[in-house]
Amino acid sequence: MSTQTVYEYMIEQKLLDKVLEACENDEHREAALKTAKKLCERMDPFIESLRKSCKTEKDREAILNAILKARGGQNAGT
Repeated sequence: MSTQTVYEYMIEQKLLDKVLEACENDEHREAALKTAKKLCERMDPFIESLRKSCKTEKDREAILNAILKARGGQNAGT
């Protein structure tokens, strides 16, 4: 099971690069990273809970189906 945090994942996958490119100066970049880190820290308990709940492919499929059902059947692309 991975212990990588959401923020570490976002940095590793370069998911914040466009946000940082849009910043006008170092102060804005620092503020953007600080905000992203705070938001990610709030998501970490939820993600860790999912990691513990999803030990098999069947568990992952059940959670994804529950999420889709809660969203009204919309897929992730809509």
